[in-house]
Amino acid sequence: YVPAGRPAAPIAYTPSTPAPRSIRATQDSPRPVAMPWGPPADVPAEAVALNRKGVDQILLGQIEDAIESFRLAIEIAPDYVDAAVNHRELLTRLVQRRVNEWQTRQGEEAVASSERRAEQRAKRAARSRRRTLDRLLGKSA
Repeated sequence: YVPAGRPAAPIAYTPSTPAPRSIRATQDSPRPVAMPWGPPADVPAEAVALNRKGVDQILLGQIEDAIESFRLAIEIAPDYVDAAVNHRELLTRLVQRRVNEWQTRQGEEAVASSERRAEQRAKRAARSRRRTLDRLLGKSA
């Protein structure tokens, strides 16, 4: 999840598109280039706060509340990518978790059903052996 922003994506410059002067000046320098961190300046503070609140709610296990916080952040700032990514990722993981839980239940039910059938077959086989033994020994039922 993206808590409060992300580093700016690196831009690849090819020989046909020269780098801006500010970057060209730093490419030969051994010093690292400063990367801006945090939400874009045009994102309202309320949307940033809701995004951060959503991340905190995830950490506390309040999934439904986190989804709502991200949704509200997107509603306030539709172009706020961090909130949109968090919302999408949370929904994706929630769906995956529910599918996994369903598959686990299906597997457990299949095993339980198989065990019941095996017990029924064992009881029938025991009755059949008993009847066959009774017939061989001349006992009547």
